[in-house]
Amino acid sequence: LPIIPKVHEDYVPYIFSDAELEHIFEEADSIVLKDPKADPNLIIEFPVIIRLLYSCGLRIGETVKISMCDVDLENGVLRMVNTKGDKHRLVPMSPGMSDILKRYCMAMGLTRNHDGWLFPSALKDDHISDRAIKRRFEMILSKKGIRLHNRKKHERGPCLCCLRHVFAFKSFAQTERN
Repeated sequence: LPIIPKVHEDYVPYIFSDAELEHIFEEADSIVLKDPKADPNLIIEFPVIIRLLYSCGLRIGETVKISMCDVDLENGVLRMVNTKGDKHRLVPMSPGMSDILKRYCMAMGLTRNHDGWLFPSALKDDHISDRAIKRRFEMILSKKGIRLHNRKKHERGPCLCCLRHVFAFKSFAQTERN
């Protein structure tokens, strides 16, 4: 096996507790847009994006760029192309996540549109902004008081990419139990 270089030996990822995740999902499901400049699609897309990040271990940048032609709702698989490191991969979804995505696609009228984005912007002819998702997530963390107390040098604290950390942590824990 090749040697994998480490950037920081002492990096400690933040792992959301089950209670914190519950608060995050509750807030995601009850978004109210107060900013008139905000993308109106955010209300529908945000809860689905958060669940995809958590249940599939996706990165936000690759998630907002998923094209409908890369979504296989029948088999519950996402084809991820041109991701970090210019990699391609297939990502299976749980039956529950597949069902959420099917209902989302039907509600957004995306089921017959294979040329568009999975998460289109209502404001421009493009996908929704990853910055809009990050800002909304930071608002939730702030509102719910989710933060890292006594943060050390290489501790980033809670952020959107921590949903990916939780996915990895829970996946390893489940594998260990089996």
